[in-house]
Amino acid sequence: MTYPVAFPGGLDLGPSSWQPCAFVVGPFNELGESRSAEFLWENLNSIAVRPDWARVKLSLDVHKERCGFIRQAQTYWDAATLVEGASAALLYYYCFLNLAKAELIADLPSEMMADPQHGLGFRPSQQDDFATARLEVTNLSRIPNQVFWFLYKKRTGKEWPVGEKTLSIKECLQRIPDVAYEATKLGYEYKIATFYHAATIDEARRNARSEILVYGLSHVQDDAELFARLVKLYTPRASLYAAWRDVFALSRRAWGADHVILQGEQIDIRLNDGYRADLGMGTWFPRIANEVGANIEPATTSTFDGIIVPGIQGTSVSVLTTDLARYALYFYVSSLVRYRPSALSDVDHPEQAWLFNSFTRQAALPLLHGFCNQITASNLIFWEGRR
Repeated sequence: MTYPVAFPGGLDLGPSSWQPCAFVVGPFNELGESRSAEFLWENLNSIAVRPDWARVKLSLDVHKERCGFIRQAQTYWDAATLVEGASAALLYYYCFLNLAKAELIADLPSEMMADPQHGLGFRPSQQDDFATARLEVTNLSRIPNQVFWFLYKKRTGKEWPVGEKTLSIKECLQRIPDVAYEATKLGYEYKIATFYHAATIDEARRNARSEILVYGLSHVQDDAELFARLVKLYTPRASLYAAWRDVFALSRRAWGADHVILQGEQIDIRLNDGYRADLGMGTWFPRIANEVGANIEPATTSTFDGIIVPGIQGTSVSVLTTDLARYALYFYVSSLVRYRPSALSDVDHPEQAWLFNSFTRQAALPLLHGFCNQITASNLIFWEGRR
């Protein structure tokens, strides 16, 4: 659906049509249903029958090993759904560890088939308070073959910084949308920005423009390096214009406070005296991906079109994606379950128990979705409504 509107600020661009669009580079499938574990596992298991659906060529031995990781992961998942509270985090972590190996084995077959280590560690007896706890991150320069290190590099395109030996649990929590309410109630500010995207094409002048409506831009501005790259493409525009809900396909219930519209420049799309018919998305998305890179996450549901994730202030970690934060936190909670269960007592540590009980149940499905997209080399977007 397109929305013919006058461009904000009175700028005359000629006849234009805005197209709200999820931020996904490359092909994607939008499904008219809510996200479910059953559907995701069916999709993951489909590559056992049709390995070509994952668009990677593997030897028979590697393919069998990948299918084994997926099968084992689903067994842990099924068991986790039968366990109450944060104790399920132990089973969920081993589910996601197996899925991480299934994702990485296409590029690192020998490493994933040679008993790789977790790549994360900590001492529960000394760090059972999540507010100050830090995970140890093992760098390959010290000990080779670490799952978290490989996963971080694949998801971000960057190596984990050599000088950063730990990862704050609090920083992980502040980048997980599934527990934004709980973390905020406990005094920990939510540090990611969500956005809606729309693109247009000026048919008369044959150029394209992009706009992003961002909630929580202040968190992005706190990351000076990320914000500098973002404003190479966009100019922040604080004032609202009448048609903003229509442009971004939002309901009249959409909250107007605390949002900024980032206004993109015009890009000439002349092509042999013709122009692209995709309303500029094929022109703008690669530009955004190239400039902002792993700091922007694609949509997985229709609730938002994408997420902007800042780096960790005061460190050389320039990006920590929501899935990497979820993965690290499952390791932390699973370690408490194994070695420090008293830290999850709703009598002695009621706030911490409430937080991790919520996290254990609420973050599992989004993380499973992320692994499904990566392993099957497809982007699934589920329709779960918009504001």
